[in-house]
Amino acid sequence: MGTAPLTYQWLFNGQPIAGATATSYRVDPVIHANGGQYSARVTDKTGTLTSSSAALTVTTPLVPPSV
Repeated sequence: MGTAPLTYQWLFNGQPIAGATATSYRVDPVIHANGGQYSARVTDKTGTLTSSSAALTVTTPLVPPSV
């Protein structure tokens, strides 16, 4: 947990995402270029902690799915 105020910075492949400073981050649209590792850096007055990365893999099916 942290001590308010908390600041957030979302990272893509270890690099800050411009403007991504909210408590959550949404990848939109999901395209091949957005596939990679996402993590969040949270800072309070005592320091900074970076989350583990979550992988987003974007694939294109060669055959349309059938139901």
